[in-house]
Amino acid sequence: MSVGDARGPVLLAGDFDTTRRSPRSQDLVRAAGLRNAADGHGYIGTWPAWFWPAPIPIDHVLIKGPIAVTNMRRGPPTGSDHCPVIADLLVTGG
Repeated sequence: MSVGDARGPVLLAGDFDTTRRSPRSQDLVRAAGLRNAADGHGYIGTWPAWFWPAPIPIDHVLIKGPIAVTNMRRGPPTGSDHCPVIADLLVTGG
């Protein structure tokens, strides 16, 4: 079964090493019927953690199905070269 065939809520998160504007990232989102949890939550740059004020958003939370995003933000540096992404999600049904 592929993500595109899943019948329930789907959460796909991690370091994608690409921004959401890349053609491959857009192809994945479109083909699997996903949406980016960051939509409507502003610019969430995560890498490199040490390069303030201009990190780029290459860590993503992608969702599918009845999932609402109540908040999405960058977490504090943790010692990694990436800052964490924090997504507050609510499964709304299904």
